[in-house]
Amino acid sequence: MNHSVIDLDIPELRLIARGKVRNIYDFEGNVLVVTTDRVSAFDRPLGIGVPGKGKVLTGLTAFWFGELSDLIGSYMISTDVPCSLGKYGGLLIGRTMLTKRVSFLPVEFVVRGYLYGSAWRDYCENGAVCGLMLKPGMRLGERLPEPIFTPALKVKSGHDVNITEDDCFSAIGAERGRRLKDMSIRIFRRAGCYLESRGIILADTKMEFGILGGQEVLVNEVLTPDCSRLWPGDRYAPGAQQASMDKQPLRDYLRAEGWTGEGPVTAVPDDVLLRMSEDYKEIHRIVTERKDGRDKAGIVAQSGC
Repeated sequence: MNHSVIDLDIPELRLIARGKVRNIYDFEGNVLVVTTDRVSAFDRPLGIGVPGKGKVLTGLTAFWFGELSDLIGSYMISTDVPCSLGKYGGLLIGRTMLTKRVSFLPVEFVVRGYLYGSAWRDYCENGAVCGLMLKPGMRLGERLPEPIFTPALKVKSGHDVNITEDDCFSAIGAERGRRLKDMSIRIFRRAGCYLESRGIILADTKMEFGILGGQEVLVNEVLTPDCSRLWPGDRYAPGAQQASMDKQPLRDYLRAEGWTGEGPVTAVPDDVLLRMSEDYKEIHRIVTERKDGRDKAGIVAQSGC
């Protein structure tokens, strides 16, 4: 049975927004972000959940905010459930993040180290990805000579729009755009090395930034299976579809059923969702487990995810 948290009600708090995955609440001048188990694909909510997903996303994001803090700050204050919401503890533990208020930038900063997904489809059509020409004859899933920056413009509904680097700089300012492009690639390289040391390939990922006190900070989620492609290194095979420990198996299932975001949502069997659940939890374990076997972040483990 699929025991997922699809939604929740906290009547004491004002709901600011209900996103594809997260409920955002006003909390004493700050913002309380509660990550549910809701699932979206092709930028469409599916109305279903992956058990424990919200705890994995919260735990991994908190972990990476800490690991990357010497490079850039984040909007996170704490992952503790506020004392005033203690009666909801059983529901909120592990999926709650108290954050500062920030101004979100309208661009997703996507970095790719491998040719896959929409980048592969674009490459097959015109030999380029977001305006960047790549060498001819590359294979599906092949590692790129260097990570590439392929931004996307966030939209309120529907598919985010892939844009060029120049479009990104026009949207947020050239100086800020260049600085965050460089930061995104630095984050990708560092995380990629860390994950590779643990047997995982970081194929691509997207990051979001906000402005806090005039400074850029990381926001939303970072380097999770929802916003990244994560491949088992021992099963990597360029020129073929890759084994994934992220949301790709769900996309593949939906594509095989003929659904890519348009029309009525296709039903997804529980076994597909439960497989995702296990993969997400395993990624959390691999990323956060210390060499002595203890959990570095502890959020999922302590919450019985």
